[in-house]
Amino acid sequence: MCDGQADLIQQIARVRACLESLYLFLDKTVDTIVVINDCSDAFTTAYLRSLDFIVLKENTENLGFSGSANKGLLSSSADYVCLMNSDIVVTDPDWLNKMIVHDDPQGCETRIL
Repeated sequence: MCDGQADLIQQIARVRACLESLYLFLDKTVDTIVVINDCSDAFTTAYLRSLDFIVLKENTENLGFSGSANKGLLSSSADYVCLMNSDIVVTDPDWLNKMIVHDDPQGCETRIL
C-alpha cells in the first residue's frame, strides 16, 4: 500500500486541481491520501474539511514543506509514501505504479504546463 500526501498552503485553485487529479486516478495502490493543512486561510480550510476522500491533518502553525512532510511521514505505516506539493496535477493514470514498480522516483516524469 502507498499513502499519498500533499502539503497545502492557501492556493485554492492549485489545491483543487491537485486533489481532484489525485481522486480521479485513485486506484487500489493508494490506501490513504493524507493532506497536511499548513495554516491555510478559512476558505481553503473549509474546502479541505468538506472532502471525504482525504485524511486531513491540520497544523496550528506553518511548518513549511519539511515540517509538514515529516508530520505526514510519521503518520504513515505504508510501504511507500509519495510526497507532493499542491502544484502537482496528476495526468497519467499509472503514475504511482510506475514509481513503485521501478522503486525509483525517476520513473515518473514531470512537465511544466
